Amino acid sequence: MASEGHEAPPPLARRSFREWLQLLFPEARMRVATQRLPRDWFEFLTRIPIIEQIVIKRFVENLTCDRWLEEPNAALQGMSPAAASQDATGRALLQALLSRMESNREKTPRELRKIRKRLGM
Repeated sequence: MASEGHEAPPPLARRSFREWLQLLFPEARMRVATQRLPRDWFEFLTRIPIIEQIVIKRFVENLTCDRWLEEPNAALQGMSPAAASQDATGRALLQALLSRMESNREKTPRELRKIRKRLGM
């Protein structure tokens, strides 16, 4: 009876549906106050913080992959990887470069799969 005005938060099993929604969607109070519903499923799902982080991470991975494909590379005799994939000698150099990057772990396996897919290898 130390403080009668304040109750301890309910245990996890006894939370209401509304409390669970507020845990999952931290912006729920603001959205209710503005009466604005999400425009589509993507906006609805990205209100969940962990999904938002995944989406941002994948966006940055795609951006760095695209940038790497267009930059000239010294290991490819100054050609970009996209241009090197069109030439037979460039393709051999590109395959050696990707193998070296894979063994040295310069890029993640997901990034290497994306690069190979975009280059048609």
